[in-house]
Amino acid sequence: MNYAQALKELDKFINYEKRLTHKGEYDVENFKTFLATLNSPQNHGTTVTVAGTKGKGSTTRYITNAFVNLGFNVGSFYSPHVRDLRERINFNNNWIAKEDFSKIFTYIFNHLL
Repeated sequence: MNYAQALKELDKFINYEKRLTHKGEYDVENFKTFLATLNSPQNHGTTVTVAGTKGKGSTTRYITNAFVNLGFNVGSFYSPHVRDLRERINFNNNWIAKEDFSKIFTYIFNHLL
């Protein structure tokens, strides 16, 4: 599917952040099984988690710049986005390309069904 189609499919999912009535649908074992179908990406590479109430975006940018300048490849995820969903997904400080987003979304979407 192309980028526009991927966004349309993504919009069909329920925003569980806004609906507190579906807490019983969360199941860690189901999510672990899903991750296993994607070759357990959480087990590959090193992760830095930035948490807190203020400054997460700029702190992530500083960390990313430091590692990129040292020659590392760095993927970053930001939330929320302002204008374009691709603002959320960065690789070495560049937005994900529409084509790459579409390919990855399609791959993951096909494993959800």
